[in-house]
Amino acid sequence: MRRILVQDILSHAVFVVVMCAIGIFAMNIIGCGEEMEDPVAVEGAVGTIGTLKIPDTVPGAPKLEIPEGTPTVKSVGYYSDWQLTKPLTGTVSAGKTIFIKVEFSENMKLVVADDKHARPILYHRIGGELTRFNIADFGAKGEDFVSGDAKPMQTKASFIGKYIVQPEDNGEFVFAIGKWSIDLEGNTLPAFYTHKEKLWLGKPLSPTVTSVDYYRNWQLTEHVTDTITPGTTVYTKIVFSEEMEHTVSDGTKARPELYYRIGDRNIRHNIVPLKATGRHFAHGDTKPLNKQGAYVGKYKVKTTDFGSFTLVVGTDSANKEGVKIAEEYVYTEALHIPLPAAPTVTITAAPTGTDNTDTVSVTVRGKGATHYKYSVAAGEECGDYGNPTPIHRRLSVNVSDLPDGTVSLCVLGKNIAGIWQTTPTTVQWTRDSSVVPVLPDPVVTDNTEAIPVTPGAQDFSGFVYIPKQPRANDFHRSRVLPVANATITAMSGSVSGKRIVTDQSGRYLFHNVRGDVLHLRVEKEGFEPKEVLVYRSRPTTLSSGVRTNFPGDIQNTPGTILVGHRWPDEARRVLSKVTVVHDLLYVDARGLPTEGALGTGRYSTGIVWVLENTNELTFRVILVHEIMHAHQHALVSVDGSGHTSNWKETAEGRAFVAAMRKDRAEVGDHPILDRNPHFMSPPRENAAEFYALYWLALPHVTRQQAPNRFKWADTWLPR
Repeated sequence: MRRILVQDILSHAVFVVVMCAIGIFAMNIIGCGEEMEDPVAVEGAVGTIGTLKIPDTVPGAPKLEIPEGTPTVKSVGYYSDWQLTKPLTGTVSAGKTIFIKVEFSENMKLVVADDKHARPILYHRIGGELTRFNIADFGAKGEDFVSGDAKPMQTKASFIGKYIVQPEDNGEFVFAIGKWSIDLEGNTLPAFYTHKEKLWLGKPLSPTVTSVDYYRNWQLTEHVTDTITPGTTVYTKIVFSEEMEHTVSDGTKARPELYYRIGDRNIRHNIVPLKATGRHFAHGDTKPLNKQGAYVGKYKVKTTDFGSFTLVVGTDSANKEGVKIAEEYVYTEALHIPLPAAPTVTITAAPTGTDNTDTVSVTVRGKGATHYKYSVAAGEECGDYGNPTPIHRRLSVNVSDLPDGTVSLCVLGKNIAGIWQTTPTTVQWTRDSSVVPVLPDPVVTDNTEAIPVTPGAQDFSGFVYIPKQPRANDFHRSRVLPVANATITAMSGSVSGKRIVTDQSGRYLFHNVRGDVLHLRVEKEGFEPKEVLVYRSRPTTLSSGVRTNFPGDIQNTPGTILVGHRWPDEARRVLSKVTVVHDLLYVDARGLPTEGALGTGRYSTGIVWVLENTNELTFRVILVHEIMHAHQHALVSVDGSGHTSNWKETAEGRAFVAAMRKDRAEVGDHPILDRNPHFMSPPRENAAEFYALYWLALPHVTRQQAPNRFKWADTWLPR
C-alpha cells in the first residue's frame, strides 16, 4: 500500500485542518470549520470560516500515514488569461478576471450544480467572506461559464475557476477547497485546503519603508548611531516592504525618490544599477542591494554640512506595479553633524603705508566663508557694519569723504551655518589726499651694454616672461618665452623713478640698489601692465604682497616676472564684476602654432588661453567662458591651490546645479547647454557656457529656455 506522510500534505499547503484531522488522535481541536461537517452544507452557499486560522507550518506534526488513493491537492495557480500562461500576483483591480487552476492527485467526482450539491467543493474568500463556486461541465463557455463558475479541464483531475473582480471587492482574495470534495471512489480530501498565495482586490496596498540603518562601512557591519563629522562616509541601508520601481538617473527621474536631509537642505540621491561598484558607486549614489526591496546609499559628509542628517523617501517612490507610498517618509533617528567653526577671512590688495586712493577695492576670502560684512572708518576703531555680501563679490568702498589720517577697514566673515567671525580682520593705512605721485622723466638705456659680466653686490636683476603657446594638455606657468624691450619702472627704493628696458632674453638690471626688494611696473604695447614686488632671494609677489603660488609658477624664482597679453575690453567688463584668481593672465595664441588638438580656448593655472582664430562673436563667448572658469577657481581658492572641479561644492555651485536640474525637469533640455556632451558634464562647463551666453545677452539663451539658470545668474553674478 502506498503511504503519504503529513509532510507531503503540508508541501501542498494543506495546513490547519490536517491538525484537526489528527486531533482525534493527539488532542482536542475545535473551531476548525470542517472538523465534523462541510461548513457550506450547514451555512448554505455563502458563509464564513469563523475563527479558522491558517499557519504557514505545523511544527512537530506526527508522521501519520494516509492510505493509498486518498485525493490531495497537487497545485493551485492564479492567472490573468484563460490559456493559463500569465501568472497573476499582487493587486487586481475592478473589472479584471482571475482564472484559478487547481490540480488534484486523483480524478474527482463531478456534480454540475449551482448549490451545495456541486462537487468538487471550491471556494473563493474575499476579506473573510467565503463563497462557493458553481460547477459547470467540460464544454461550458460564454454565458455558460461566467464569473463564479468552475469547470473540469482535460480530465476530472484538473479544474479551472473564473472570477471577475467587482467594484465593491476589497481585501485579500484566497482560493480554498472543501474537505468533502471526493474522488471517483468516494475518498475525501484529508483536510480543508486553503491556498497560501493570496491576491489583493480593490485599492492597491502602498509600499512602506520597513527599516533604515546607518553604517560606517560598505559591508554594513559597523553601525553609526550618533555624531558624524566632515570626511566621514555614511552608508544608509533602506528596506522597503516590496520590490520597488528602479530608474537609473542622476536627476529628478531617479526612482525610488530618496533624499539626504541635512539641516534644512534636501539632497537627492542618484540611483545607479545593482552591480555598480568603484567610481560607478560614488558619493551621493544609491543602488539596490537585492531585488526584494533593499537599497544602500553612500554619502561623504562635506565641510559645508551641519545639523541633523536623516533619510527622506519622497511620494514618487513606487512599487513594480506603480503604486506609490502613501506619504513622505522621514526617518526619525537622525545623525548629528556639528556646526562648523566660525571662519576667519583675509583681505588682499588693500592699501599700505601712505595712500591717496579714493576708491579701495580688495578681495575678501576665507575657508568656509559664504558672506562678509565690512566697516570702514577714520581712526583706529571700526564703526557700524553694513549688510552681508556674498563672498565672491569684491569689496569696493569710496573713502574720499574720510579725513586724512589713519583709515581702518574691518571685515567679518560668515559661514554656511550663519556663524559670524568674532574678531574682525583689520587692515589700516594712512590717507594723505595731498600726495600726488610724480615720476621723473624716463631714462631709457640699452641693457645689453649696461649689464656687466659679473654684477656687483648691489645690482638687482631678473627676467620678464610670458607663458609659451601650449601644446596638448600642457598649460603651465613654467613653459615661457622671454619678453624683450619691455619697459621696467622702479616705483620705490633708492632707484625710484628709474626706467630701463629688457634685453632679448627678457632680462632687466638695476645698478646699485639698496635693500632686498623693488616695487616694479612692467609695460609693453600689447601686454597688460603689471606691478610686482621682486626680491633678491624670495618669490615674486603682486604689489599688494600676495604670492600667486600657482603650480610650477616661474615667479617662484627670485626676480622673475610673468606677464600676459592685454585684456580685451569685453574681458575688462567681466573682470570688474566677478572675482578671479590672483594674477590671472591672458594669452592670445590665435594664429600661433600649437601642438595637439586643443580646441578653441582653455583655462589652466591662472591663465585664460584663446587658441584658434574665430569670428568675433565666438571669440567673445570663449573669452567669457574661460574667465568664468577662473572665477570658479577663485571660489575654491583665490591663490589657485584648489581645483576647479570643486566649484560645484561651493554655495554658488550648489545653487547652479539645483537651477540646472530644475530647468531640465520643468522646461526640458536646452539645445546648447544640455545636449552638448561637453557642457552637460561636469556642471562647471554648463555654468561657464551659460554665463557666457547670459553675459553677452545672446538669443540662444532666453528666460523661457533656462528660467532657473537666469534667476541664478541675476542673483549670484549679475551683468
